[in-house]
Amino acid sequence: MNQNGNNSLFFHVDTAVVEPDGLISVSGWAFSLKAQLLTFRVSRGFAPVQGIEVTRSDRSDVSKTLLGNDSKKNCGFTVTFSGNPDLEYTLSVSDGRQTKRDRFIPSGYSMSWKFQPGRFLSEFAGNVGGMLPEIRETSYGTYTKQMRANMLKPGFRYEQWLKAHEPGEAELERQRSEDFGQPPKFSIIVPVYRTPEQYLRELVDSCRKQTWSNFEICFADGSGPEYGMGELLSAMALEDPRIRFKILPENLGISGNTNEAIAMAEGDWLVFLDHDDVLAVNALYELAVRATADDRISVIYTDEDKVSSDLNRHFDPAMKPDYDPVLLASNNYICHLTAVKKSLADRIGPLDPGCDGSQDHDYLLRCTEENVCLHIPKVLYHWRSHAASTASDPESKFYCSAAGAEAVNRSYARRGIPAHAYVSPLPGHYATVFDVPEEIPLISCIVWGDGNFSDFERTRKSLLAHSAADCLEILPGLDSLKDAAGEYLFFIRCGSELAPAGSLNPGFDGENALPRLVKPFPFNMTERIRCQGAGIVAALITDDHDRVAFAGSILNRSHCLDELYLGEPVGSLVDNGMIRDARHTATASLNGLMIRRKLFEDLGGLNESLRSCRAVDLSFKVLNDGYPLIYDPMIVIRQRVSVAAQPLYRTAERELKSIAKKYPSVFGKKRLFGSPNRVVYLGKYVLKE
Repeated sequence: MNQNGNNSLFFHVDTAVVEPDGLISVSGWAFSLKAQLLTFRVSRGFAPVQGIEVTRSDRSDVSKTLLGNDSKKNCGFTVTFSGNPDLEYTLSVSDGRQTKRDRFIPSGYSMSWKFQPGRFLSEFAGNVGGMLPEIRETSYGTYTKQMRANMLKPGFRYEQWLKAHEPGEAELERQRSEDFGQPPKFSIIVPVYRTPEQYLRELVDSCRKQTWSNFEICFADGSGPEYGMGELLSAMALEDPRIRFKILPENLGISGNTNEAIAMAEGDWLVFLDHDDVLAVNALYELAVRATADDRISVIYTDEDKVSSDLNRHFDPAMKPDYDPVLLASNNYICHLTAVKKSLADRIGPLDPGCDGSQDHDYLLRCTEENVCLHIPKVLYHWRSHAASTASDPESKFYCSAAGAEAVNRSYARRGIPAHAYVSPLPGHYATVFDVPEEIPLISCIVWGDGNFSDFERTRKSLLAHSAADCLEILPGLDSLKDAAGEYLFFIRCGSELAPAGSLNPGFDGENALPRLVKPFPFNMTERIRCQGAGIVAALITDDHDRVAFAGSILNRSHCLDELYLGEPVGSLVDNGMIRDARHTATASLNGLMIRRKLFEDLGGLNESLRSCRAVDLSFKVLNDGYPLIYDPMIVIRQRVSVAAQPLYRTAERELKSIAKKYPSVFGKKRLFGSPNRVVYLGKYVLKE
């Protein structure tokens, strides 16, 4: 948790759930360092929602994680109100000094393209102070185009999108009759613990309806003999011989129960399914197609969504990128549905009870470290959201965080990566800080761009104040590249500042609960290049109002690239908090870019003929040469220039087209760093029609 600045209010929404009775419940946590009482408000546009009910709950886990004590243990909240689950709402929390907000749509994207004057006026009023700098930066015509674009809100009703992308009956019938020669057998692994009968029957029904019939379901029940699950499992096994089960004498925990189910498996692949969730009807077929296409594939995962407890409403889709080991160390974005080849499972061993709470994250890290992992960009898993599930239980997410950080640290140790994963304030996310290397390299910091002496001094002092070691030479202007002696080059715009990283928590218990001050610059960048093979490492860039100016990008064949989360508050939870997750990126910005000097020189350096896209051109050179780019949000550059009024592809279209034309092979690579199910509109992901 960053404990710098004047921030007194901490607020996080975990879930927005549509209850069976139609009410909407929003759960999370909030506390203030300056006040005891908080006020909650739900609004639809400018109109407040009447009749909301707020209940507070014990969230000692949050207080202990973020503060190191339980002084704010009653910070949990659930806000319940009557509303339309397909509309956008704003939840506001205030302590009298600060107000924080979070927007949500309970059922997922819902609104169509339409003029929204209230939204436009609100954004206009909030940004009026930055109008003149942005107009000077981008021209009046560009700014007015952006204003017009902001009057439109893209959105899609997720359930309509899902139905449009589900296979029709003719396709399902074709799948049932397709001949695979030697069809793989799937062992569906289900640890059971006091599961409601309805949920278990619906799980089995979703398996029996599969268009792929060559499977078995392996249940391991840790409910205890007195709970009576054995009778239900016996009855289901009599109905279908593909159902196998084992009644355990006691509850062995989530890892132990899962391991008992794995021990029963006789299939070629293990498919992991939680005891209260369901599969899409074509889930196993899609796995079979990929499993038989390439023998090198050992792990397969799919997209997923959440479903109401009565299975009538789907919402909150997780449209995932292709396999990204850097992102997996920041957040278990893979989750469900996951299939692992049985031969690999036998080789890496069982789930580790020492990581209970994030045992699946630990298992995925072990499975994917040296094996081929394939992503199927289809929603094939429906995660049931109900009162006792981790899909809707925020406290369970905090329970998992310490175990998840431990899983990532074990992965770093196995791979010889000198880094430590810390618990993030956002549940299920981890911040990585690399160790100081034994041999400290010299870094040449190139302070480029217009600016006076005081601007240069501001940048220089911030670099020296917030660096982990005194290994920097700070040079003014791009012309100083010829004098650079460092092994690494770091580019930063004159007047920008390296922001302090603040404090992070490594865990929950004992001494580990105390926040530790961290300084990730410059070794997060040098070590990602040295140990993880990155060609370029890019920083998170913000403006003076903590709005995102750069947080990674994805390739786009139609206009070269899309920048992500432009103008979004740095603390935003959009896209599950992806702004603060390290991951692969398609390009970098020249503000906060690090590259090995030899690689920079070998690739010909910066293209001085380009005005706005020198860093994009350099990024494409690096990608074309086979090196990945990594975005590391632990390195934060605060620039004094306002966030660009328009995405780069609208202000520098000609330059981007020339770059794309020069490096066509970059677009030929399979991974475009995003999901084919989503497009980027003004920096934000929306579902693709």
